[in-house]
Amino acid sequence: MRNSAGAPYNSTSRKLCGSSWMSITEHLDYIPNMGFDAIWISPIVANIDYQTSYGETCHGYWTENISSLNHHFGTPDDLRSLSSVIHARGIYLMVGVVVNRFAGIPSHMGTNISSINDFNLSPFPSSSDFHPLCWIEDYSNQTQAEQCWLGDKILALIDLDTEDPKVVTTMNDWISSLVQDYHINGIRIDTVKHIRKDFWPGFTKAVGVFSIGEVYDKNVSLVKDYTKIIDSVLDYPTFFALIAEFSSIQGNLSALLDVATASQESYKYGTFMTGSFLENHDVPRFQPKTRDLAQGYQGAEDPDNREALWLSGYATANKTLVSHQYLFNSGFLTTPKATQLSKPPLLTLLTNVGQSAIVTWNTTGVLNANQAIVDVLTCSQYVVPSDGTMTMSSSDGSPKVLMPSTVTGQICIHGENVITKKPHRYGNKAPLTTKAKWETFGITLFLMLFGWVL
Repeated sequence: MRNSAGAPYNSTSRKLCGSSWMSITEHLDYIPNMGFDAIWISPIVANIDYQTSYGETCHGYWTENISSLNHHFGTPDDLRSLSSVIHARGIYLMVGVVVNRFAGIPSHMGTNISSINDFNLSPFPSSSDFHPLCWIEDYSNQTQAEQCWLGDKILALIDLDTEDPKVVTTMNDWISSLVQDYHINGIRIDTVKHIRKDFWPGFTKAVGVFSIGEVYDKNVSLVKDYTKIIDSVLDYPTFFALIAEFSSIQGNLSALLDVATASQESYKYGTFMTGSFLENHDVPRFQPKTRDLAQGYQGAEDPDNREALWLSGYATANKTLVSHQYLFNSGFLTTPKATQLSKPPLLTLLTNVGQSAIVTWNTTGVLNANQAIVDVLTCSQYVVPSDGTMTMSSSDGSPKVLMPSTVTGQICIHGENVITKKPHRYGNKAPLTTKAKWETFGITLFLMLFGWVL
């Protein structure tokens, strides 16, 4: 946004376009009108103020002085005013934060960086406050990622020595004051994996509000550790799997399912506390990868993925689909602990309590009295009581998929690795044959895809 909304802007120029905190305040109405209840703004601290080979610092990520605000965006009073106005409207304020690095160009324009003494950064004026100069050459090497510099010899992103207790204290004190001074509700932390993991618990405690971190990596095995030390992470592993699956007819659905399962099992809170996305300012837009979308921005790599949204004339008074769902369905954002899904001859019993609790389902009017039924996930057999009311329980969070025994076909037949169970109201578990396992997987996937409901 800008004060003269609608003015042309070419993102490939990489120049400041006049955006400010006051202009956000002036154009704030459309945010709640579209059903949004939070805004995320660029990092707010002072950046290097030069025309570089990569353009101007229009994005806020080239920090020079964390003790001052970015004057291009406004004054401290402007930011306080924005915070006050959006809170009065019931909107949350999230601010981008860069912790691991400062930016610098050589003292003499056009020369290559040869020494950290080329820079004058605040509040860290000494070269001892930073890691020695080395460039990250292998991003899969975690030592390099944490100890070496991003950027290049033309524009260095100088890596802060976050092993130094003095530096740690300074950063923790700074973020605590920043959040309190401007009444910030959440922070989005850039390049989280470029700082040692044991730095983050103290920092996020100093933050004191919600924090979500960018861990730019496709591997669940790497990202999962950060879910244990930061409130939330951007779900890059799922993003990469989604792009690979849906941007090509050669996509691998199995790989996507594997990532989704691994994320749910490995992250501290499953995928509940992750930031899901299809596009953001760090990755190419999805549109260039497929032509199936009717309309949309088609920008690929930076800066083409940062086009001005106001030029499209998009509707600013229509609430999003999610907001409509929530408005007309108060249960949209709630999840029951147990639910039943019925599409005869299948009855599926689901729960989200996990393995540490017991859940009970009471089913009335769905099953026939004295009917023999089978849980095709375990091959346990049951008989419906004479009143037609069935009570089922699970002590480990496992679901149940029930079918009349007369229609199970090749599932849970007598034979390989199958233990026949005496019909009983609660029954016992028995293993599946290989064939039955695959048929059950197909049934379960079919249920998920077609969303049968009771």
